[in-house]
Amino acid sequence: RRRQEERRRQEERRRQEEKLQIYYRCHVPSMVACGSETTICLREDGTVVARGNNSFGQCNVSDWKDIVAVAAGDSHTVGAKSDGTVVACGSNEYGQCNVSDWTNIMTVAAGRYHTVGLKSNGTVLAYGSNEYGQCNVSDWTNVVAVAAGRYHTVGLKSDGTVLACGSDEYGQCNVSDWTNVVIVATGRYYTVGLKSDGTVVACGYNEYGQCNVSEWEDIVAVAVGLWHTVELKSDGTVVACGYNKYGQCNVSNWKLFDNFDDVVNRAIAEKEKRDARLKAAAEKQRLDKIAALEMEMQQIETELPHVKGLFSGSKRRDMENRLAEIEKELKKWRSN
Repeated sequence: RRRQEERRRQEERRRQEEKLQIYYRCHVPSMVACGSETTICLREDGTVVARGNNSFGQCNVSDWKDIVAVAAGDSHTVGAKSDGTVVACGSNEYGQCNVSDWTNIMTVAAGRYHTVGLKSNGTVLAYGSNEYGQCNVSDWTNVVAVAAGRYHTVGLKSDGTVLACGSDEYGQCNVSDWTNVVIVATGRYYTVGLKSDGTVVACGYNEYGQCNVSEWEDIVAVAVGLWHTVELKSDGTVVACGYNKYGQCNVSNWKLFDNFDDVVNRAIAEKEKRDARLKAAAEKQRLDKIAALEMEMQQIETELPHVKGLFSGSKRRDMENRLAEIEKELKKWRSN
């Protein structure tokens, strides 16, 4: 009987881990972000709204569109677009907003004065202040998620291990032995990882007990403030630890849902909606590009017979070369 009971518990744990994996794969990307004195929200239609201190223009997001993820630093705001490009506004004292040339970005993170972008091929970019080496991510590969603390950067790899760079004054980068991690989050000077079995690991600054998570279990989501940590359990209850001067950890009576299966199903539905929106945006971009190339081709073909004069031979060659380039580009975009 004891063996049967143990097998039953093992089967329950296996099913729970399967549900968690589905949830993590389908989880909606960063739709809300908080800067030091700002709140940034991503709407379902891909636009963004921002409130708070706008002394550096960090809330100037009203013209943003086709956004799929947002992040906020101390005084700058970043958005990843559906076409893989990135927009940013706010303080650019350290170059943290110099992201206009980024491409193939899936999601973004922001530290105090630096910006991090995760590319679709699993590599990572980082711009901004590198005083503590927090932007030294050029050799990272197979990364599936990123997070940024005040002066450190964390990357979750596809194999469940974790990378970190930057300030390690409080041990916030001591993650090399972490395994089976599915979510990473960063506070000001500490790092938290949620494991596939629902347990939690943490390292770094712990003056207020914000890293006292070793006994937590059945966790499905994690959020981190400056000095406190909050976790959502599979039964819908919430646990918290750390700085509680303002009651930010008084969550013991919270009950967010009754059935985790319903949460998983909603996450799947949201992912399908998000994927459909991204697909539609990509198709619109493809058709717009084809239309622009066809218009340029038509214009060149119309002008080409009328090219005359002293330098007509050189100009004709340039125009013919451009036509050849357009034909190649059209072939690529039409086959996508």
